[in-house]
Amino acid sequence: MIGRLDKILSAAGLGTRKEVKRLIRSGRIKTGTVICRSPEQKFDTSGTEIFLDSAKIDIKDFTYIMLNKPGGVISATRDKTKSTVLDLMPEKYKGLFPVGRLDIDTQGLLILTDDGILTHRLTAPGKNVEKIYYLELENPWEKDYGTKIEEGLLLSDGYKCLPGRAWPENPEPDCNKGFIAISEGKFHQVKKMFFTLGNYVTFLKRVQIGNVKLDETLSPGEFRHLTDAEVESLKKSSGLLLPCTK
Repeated sequence: MIGRLDKILSAAGLGTRKEVKRLIRSGRIKTGTVICRSPEQKFDTSGTEIFLDSAKIDIKDFTYIMLNKPGGVISATRDKTKSTVLDLMPEKYKGLFPVGRLDIDTQGLLILTDDGILTHRLTAPGKNVEKIYYLELENPWEKDYGTKIEEGLLLSDGYKCLPGRAWPENPEPDCNKGFIAISEGKFHQVKKMFFTLGNYVTFLKRVQIGNVKLDETLSPGEFRHLTDAEVESLKKSSGLLLPCTK
């Protein structure tokens, strides 16, 4: 769990934010053996014990789920007419929310969590966390696609994409499959990029966020918990700060 120290302690029931800030500034809060005096300090509670005086504080850990999103469901918590990704989950996970969105017909890696800070850092503009997609096209892959995407495409609606990476699945001239890596998540962005290039995306699947790859043993609609290493990797990719220091 990563967050501001005052928010974490207030959520743990130590008092209001104002009361918690007084505790921190008085030097009564420690992480391990280190006294923390800054309420704004962000740190990671995983593997770190927090103490008020000599009493250990019980901190709730967040839940992190990897879902292989199938086509036909939307990346939302609820909808009156369409099935959502939470409809695929057991009742105990109904309080989670998706990190970003995949189009209704797009499949693949979707993170579900109740960690709002990590969600914001992974999806906020300017954080530039790379996402990789596997795609299939209506027509063969052209040799100049990679160069044009690296330069940053200008879409028909006037939006200039940030530079990305793209490569075909194999060097065969009739290959219509490949991968694209982008650090944005605009509405229908990958589809719009290839439309600008004169082609059409017929299948799209996200396979990686940062350094976390989709577990290919998961069938569409199946999920598992992220490992500690995967959670830590996402936190590093998003630029979240680690435990406070002296």
